[in-house]
Amino acid sequence: MRIALTLDSDVPAEENDYVRALVEAGLQRDEIVVMRPDDPIEGEFDGVVIGGGDDVDPVRYGSNVKKGANVEIDPGRDAVDFPVFDRAWRSRVPVFGICRGLQVVNVARGGTLVQDLPLERPSEVTHKRPKKENRRDHPVTVEPGTRLHSIVGKSEIDVNSRHHQPRTGSSSPPGRRTASSKRSRRRTGGGSWQCSGTRRT
Repeated sequence: MRIALTLDSDVPAEENDYVRALVEAGLQRDEIVVMRPDDPIEGEFDGVVIGGGDDVDPVRYGSNVKKGANVEIDPGRDAVDFPVFDRAWRSRVPVFGICRGLQVVNVARGGTLVQDLPLERPSEVTHKRPKKENRRDHPVTVEPGTRLHSIVGKSEIDVNSRHHQPRTGSSSPPGRRTASSKRSRRRTGGGSWQCSGTRRT
């Protein structure tokens, strides 16, 4: 078993919540291959986790940074995340995207993003908040019959919120839909909230 985990260059390889959560889920540490910007993509993987980080370059979905948008681009992460996802997609390897990772999955499959929620879709929900251990910022509605519902066993869960870029085209109320699961032969899923600091969610 080999699971690729893509992370920022400044995230420790050992002491981070992504690795801890995967180990708690049953993986052995040596089965998790941490990949950072500039790391070569070597060998095959049985699964891919694309971790959180800065924003996807809008050029990848046919746009430019909008005036006034709080967009922070990480070309290094783009350079590793998109090829890893593409290889996984072509090989029908399961993929799970967390926060930025969900944005990568969406853009890689032809989707676009709202660049900055406060600028383009202001609401009473504060989405991008500083990290604080075990803080829950807003609820997420979990649709019955989905894979996520079968995992958490609830119709609503409280999550943290450090993102500001949802997928475009969603009709859900602001602050509600921040998870996705694709039912097909290619198993993909993701959530816009972070596992760091809230591993019990």
